[in-house]
Amino acid sequence: MYDEFGGVFASDYVLYKRNGLVENRLYVVGNNFLNLKPNHVDYTIYEPLDLIKMENEGMDVEYNTKYHETTFYRLSDGHRYNQNLNDSLLTLVGQK
Repeated sequence: MYDEFGGVFASDYVLYKRNGLVENRLYVVGNNFLNLKPNHVDYTIYEPLDLIKMENEGMDVEYNTKYHETTFYRLSDGHRYNQNLNDSLLTLVGQK
């Protein structure tokens, strides 16, 4: 995972796959936090389950409040799962 623009613009975290010495850009994960200024973002990849879990915390600059967000993505194509599936997905990865 790389921050595409190094924090200069809205943060776009991009998943790359390394093949030997070459890294191929796959897709954006956790795109455009816009009013959210992340202080810390953790990604956990569950390859056998085809899942990426993103834990994101920081400040909402519009409301000047702290936030914490857990979001799941499909590893194979970057599809973002609906937030209402979080409890089921946390159970699936053994965190609930």
